[in-house]
Amino acid sequence: MLEGMLRRLKRQNLVLMKHDKKNELSSTYEPQLYKVKDKKGNQVVVSDNNNPARVLRRNTAEVKQYHSTYKQPNNTKAKQEEDVTPTLVRKDTAVDPGSTDFHMEGASRKESQGT
Repeated sequence: MLEGMLRRLKRQNLVLMKHDKKNELSSTYEPQLYKVKDKKGNQVVVSDNNNPARVLRRNTAEVKQYHSTYKQPNNTKAKQEEDVTPTLVRKDTAVDPGSTDFHMEGASRKESQGT
């Protein structure tokens, strides 16, 4: 399985680089992204994505291909958020002309029946 992952690593891919863990809660990989410049066998040459002049040579076991999780086909989620319609509309809510208070017609009928 590892060999298949090494073959998929190509130029211009974004990768994460391993670093020494300080404790058990620290991450295995640096949060910084690197770009693959060249690959020969099990060696890979990467450059810092923020500083392209910084070039590093590492074993392919020290890097992991970065996969973005942002991809949303056809922007479906955004369309769903735009079509927000109320699911429950109360028809027995009324406002008297000139009144600033809301009252329930059904509630006022019950109150008048109870008193």
